[in-house]
Amino acid sequence: MLRATNRLVVSSKATIGLRAISTTPALLAPKAKLTGPKKAQGTKKWSASNQPAKPKKSGMTHHKFRDAVYNLNWDKYASELPPIPNLNVKNLKANSHMARYSPSVEAALSKFGGFKKGQYHELFEHPVTLANENTQRLNQEFISKLEGNSKDNRVYITGDQAIGKSTLVTQTLGLALEKFGQDKTLILHFDTPKVITNGTSDYIFNKDLGLYQQPMLTKRWVYKFRQVNEATLKTLKLTEDVKFSVKGKPVALKAGTNTLYEYLVQCHDFGSSTPTQGFQFFINQLKAHSKTVPVVVTVDDFNTLAEFPVTEYKHPDFTSIHATQFEMADFLFKCASGELNFAQGGVLLANTTAVSQHRETMEVALDQTKYDPFANKKYFDREIAEKLLQNGGVKEFKMTPLTKDDTRQLMAFWKDTGILQIRPDFTKKDYNKEEAFSMSISKQFENLVNLQYVSTQGVPGYLLRKSVMHY
Repeated sequence: MLRATNRLVVSSKATIGLRAISTTPALLAPKAKLTGPKKAQGTKKWSASNQPAKPKKSGMTHHKFRDAVYNLNWDKYASELPPIPNLNVKNLKANSHMARYSPSVEAALSKFGGFKKGQYHELFEHPVTLANENTQRLNQEFISKLEGNSKDNRVYITGDQAIGKSTLVTQTLGLALEKFGQDKTLILHFDTPKVITNGTSDYIFNKDLGLYQQPMLTKRWVYKFRQVNEATLKTLKLTEDVKFSVKGKPVALKAGTNTLYEYLVQCHDFGSSTPTQGFQFFINQLKAHSKTVPVVVTVDDFNTLAEFPVTEYKHPDFTSIHATQFEMADFLFKCASGELNFAQGGVLLANTTAVSQHRETMEVALDQTKYDPFANKKYFDREIAEKLLQNGGVKEFKMTPLTKDDTRQLMAFWKDTGILQIRPDFTKKDYNKEEAFSMSISKQFENLVNLQYVSTQGVPGYLLRKSVMHY
């Protein structure tokens, strides 16, 4: 008996008669003609509709906060300053007061790097400063003597960390420009001499001078000097004839006819890849004109050069080059020692605590400690100490911290400009109260002044960080 099944059984014999499927006839068939107008070939036109979408920016930056506030021009978003006087010798009072720089002086100081990163000038629309006892003392001990020989007017600023040494140097430059006028003063400022020794510039040896020259470093600094002192340089006639070549063409400038500004603009010897006498001629002109125009030399962070004179550069025999063997450093040491004297002017040096304190060169140069003949050469350089002791030595100017009145005035200015926010001092008992908290602004502000003055010991840098950045 047969049973029904749902299986399909295919015999192998059934596949013998099947024909293979082939696509050859379809491929060999003639192509059909296109109907309609023929489209011209060409590139696709670019239009706004097919542009790639712009990536969305989150407003973030790769800079850290300290670098961001300095590089991103946050001062453009600062509120306007209240009316405060310009920093001027005539406006210096017995008591401390807030001041700002005139627009022309502010521009000059900015070009020379007078406003450093970490001073947080970006909090305000324009840089402001507190003229206090230190400003008045330095005015009497340095600025008032700028009409005398520079070798008799050499000052070295010292003080604790963040006490405002760089700020005092900037104040001095501003006061000098305001006192004598920007067309009757020559400012030579070095914001940090570390660039001379850190190995970041090219250098060549000048056999005639016996010194190494740094063309790119010298060229950049001369350019800044020319920008800041343009008004004065245009009034100074050359005292000697000078010849040099520009792109293979000889150039001759005549004494009494051409100006020192023309020389600095036309002469390219400062950045030449071959040894030149351009910088030496420039120094000789400064010395000659110092009889009528004060020459102010300021060097911030001077101890980075004096106490770390072994540079990153090498002699042909791969031994380290000493800082005094570079033309630019040699010029600074001659100014600081009084060997290079200007008939009118002064030399202002400033210390920095950002480097090791276990150095003895400046301590011996300032006559703070006695010379030890067995001192380690790594921590003491006898040659530099002896240079700085010449011509009566460099006078130390030790900065004093802010008084309580200075602290109150500075914090009151921050409060008035909206930088310092006075908040209620919550305690657990007051916080649990349901009624509104009533606070006396003046009382809370005075409590804050007392707290910050005690905790910072009158150091302006710490006061700014604790009151504005961390409060």
